[in-house]
Amino acid sequence: MQQRITEQGTSYRGLLDDARREPSRHLLSDGQNGIEEIAFLLGFQDTSSFYRAFRAWEGLTPAEW
Repeated sequence: MQQRITEQGTSYRGLLDDARREPSRHLLSDGQNGIEEIAFLLGFQDTSSFYRAFRAWEGLTPAEW
């Protein structure tokens, strides 16, 4: 599997980021879940990890977005 991912010019981390980015926007927009719960639902180890990833994606923290 790793070989196929590499052949496609991406990485496991890149695929995981792609799978988390859009759902994070949606979950933040609907306002039904807190940031801690969103981080959990998306499989982040902790809220800090979610904040770092979201800032890398959007240039803002989840709370600012």
